Parts: sequence; C-alpha cells; structure tokens
Amino acid sequence: MIVLLVLFSMLRWTLTASALAAVAPLAVVLLYIFGFRQGKPAGYDRDLFELWLGGPGFAPELPGKTTHPLDDSSHV
Repeated sequence: MIVLLVLFSMLRWTLTASALAAVAPLAVVLLYIFGFRQGKPAGYDRDLFELWLGGPGFAPELPGKTTHPLDDSSHV
C-alpha cells in the first residue's frame, strides 16, 4: 500500500503503473508459497534452488543402475 502511495503521489506515476508495481512483490511471494511450499515436502524449495544454482552434485552421473560393490546379490 505504501509503494502505491509513493509511486502515485510523490513520483506522479499513473494509477495503473503504480498499482502493478505495488502488486508485483505480492505476486512473487504468492508464487513462491503456492509453487514451492504448499503441499511439498520439507526442504523441497531449498533443494530445488540448490539444484538450479549448483547443478546435480559433484559426483559424476553414471549411466544405468549402479549397485554397491559389496552387495551380496550381485555375486553368483
């Protein structure tokens, strides 16, 4: 509300432009809540942002299914 008043009154923006600028932070917060938090497991948002910023991890991606070398089911 304060952003709307400052932009409209002090900076002489149009009402539409100042309303859009004032609603933008609210829209970002609602997108974050409903897109990354609501109904998701704990830590989902942090894990997703970490994946986007840092990649899948520091270990190489191996093709196919990998098994532990000491797993007894892999021996005959």
